[in-house]
Amino acid sequence: MLLPAALFPLQGRPTDPEYSPSRDETLAADVARAWGGLFREVLKRSREALQGSPANLVTEVTLYAPSLPQPPELAVAASLAQARSYFKSGLAWLEQAARIYVLDGYVTDHLPLLQSMSSLYRHLAEFEPDAESKCKLHKRRLDLLEEGLLNLSPGHFLELYQQLTHEVAGAYSAMVDLKLALLDARPAPQRADAVAKVNSLALKAIERYLRWIQSFHFGEKEKEQKEQRAKMKEKDEGKSAQPDPAPPQGPDNDIPEVSVDPDYQRDYLTALFCVAGLCTKVISNQPVFLTKALYHFKQVRVLATRWKTPNVEGEVEACRDMEQLLPVKIARFRV
Repeated sequence: MLLPAALFPLQGRPTDPEYSPSRDETLAADVARAWGGLFREVLKRSREALQGSPANLVTEVTLYAPSLPQPPELAVAASLAQARSYFKSGLAWLEQAARIYVLDGYVTDHLPLLQSMSSLYRHLAEFEPDAESKCKLHKRRLDLLEEGLLNLSPGHFLELYQQLTHEVAGAYSAMVDLKLALLDARPAPQRADAVAKVNSLALKAIERYLRWIQSFHFGEKEKEQKEQRAKMKEKDEGKSAQPDPAPPQGPDNDIPEVSVDPDYQRDYLTALFCVAGLCTKVISNQPVFLTKALYHFKQVRVLATRWKTPNVEGEVEACRDMEQLLPVKIARFRV
């Protein structure tokens, strides 16, 4: 489905650096974004129906003007062909909106459009029966999102930075699982290259998850330096400074305390759990990544216990199991 020319008079952005979209053009971009959101939602529900959730019609969309044509009821896709049709329509609308809401000057509009495009690729991938085709769709997601992250300052757009970084990590992780599933079918001459590809993707996923985790601690170093200066000032003035709190005692004292908003603690622990799992998927003849996995599994269990985080019981139980299993695997490397 293409946007009517009357609603979208501008097909590209003029090269004039002083150019600013008119009200009609931004309205048209908003209409295109709304239509793209509708097709993204129907594709999402189609994916959920494919995975066993109830199938519902999708009609929620606001087109900003009552005089504009309203959307039809859209049934969830029952086949790959129908899913591709929804995907193509949604992508066409979102790309039209992105030609007006460009990154330069419209960061908070442009990047969510890229996220919506990425969602279309992610939902469509579930309908693809072929693992290589799924990988190609996830790669398209990464091309979109990595470009958006390239010049995005976390200091100015922290929430967007976190959203895109987490989604990039998830896309790499999905490709790791797909490539691992294909590994056994590779002929021996191709296996070394396939293993290298799995490891490359796993390391990129780990690095992106760790970036997301570290984004919760921006500014902590400066805060620590400020506190240290305050303590030194109190000492110079003869005042008694408060002693530092004692480190945790016991078998888990190698896990340092970290401060995370309770609203994000579960997501934080889930990301650490993903890092631990990805470390176990790196194919190596050395135990270094299994050792890292063991640390991160322990980190999840210890922090979840300290924070009393709800709804992570399954992850904590899995961590306990891995804390028993991984030392045995690591010991085999030393025999």
